[in-house]
Amino acid sequence: TISRRFPRPILVWPVPVQGEGAAERIAAAIAGFDAMPPGGSPPRPDVLIIARGGGSVEDLLPFSNESLVRAVSAAFTPVVSAIGHETDRPLLDLVADLAASTPTDAAKRIVPDLADELRGTYGVEVEVIVADLADAVARATVVADLETRDVEVLINNAGFATSGDFADENPARIAELI
Repeated sequence: TISRRFPRPILVWPVPVQGEGAAERIAAAIAGFDAMPPGGSPPRPDVLIIARGGGSVEDLLPFSNESLVRAVSAAFTPVVSAIGHETDRPLLDLVADLAASTPTDAAKRIVPDLADELRGTYGVEVEVIVADLADAVARATVVADLETRDVEVLINNAGFATSGDFADENPARIAELI
């Protein structure tokens, strides 16, 4: 939703969002983002979105954990809570700077729609230009990830056990990334 509405690089800090240790890992990610220098490379984000789709009450318990609630309350960077569906209300919603009903709602509430902005300013249809820009940003983000992160981590996050598994199952994707 974000890349479609307002194409820009997105910085992701992969963490578990359920189970033992999830709340502590999310709290550590918040502290890590806050520790990034504003003008650094990459720069500190303007906003943090803590997002997870719906689930059982047990699955969503990390978002009512005291250590996570305290980390969000102490965060320098504004935090958006986007947990579950519209009926889910973890304690995180009470301390976040903004509580969105879903992850998609969070994206819509914090990111302007570039096509609407340009259409309003210039009075033209700009969807093709915005789509091309979104593709360019997505390519730049992949390149930045490959330059700044361990390739094994990227492959593991994609769900493959090793780079060999990835290469065996995705020769076309390997060629595309190279």
